[in-house]
Amino acid sequence: GAAASAPGAERVTPDTSCLLACPHGWVGHRGICYFLSRDQLSWDQAQARCSELGASLAVLKDWEMEFLFPHSAKVDYWLGLRRRGRELQWGDGSSFNSS
Repeated sequence: GAAASAPGAERVTPDTSCLLACPHGWVGHRGICYFLSRDQLSWDQAQARCSELGASLAVLKDWEMEFLFPHSAKVDYWLGLRRRGRELQWGDGSSFNSS
């Protein structure tokens, strides 16, 4: 037999035109939610905190940097960027190649 749906349950159809709903205190832009933490932590602590939130330190494209820097308001934030020998590398393994 067919499974009965729960009382009051509605079938939800994805709507690609809907706006992204970010959690309270997060900033949304181009389908991505960003959290700008004011906690003073080491890079490793910051990465661990992001993991607790189901996220990771940001791996940014140039357009994302242009969007986020005005939000930083003279506060320094960690990114998902680390020095590997002489080069900088993003958390996803890609090389940092921005000016």
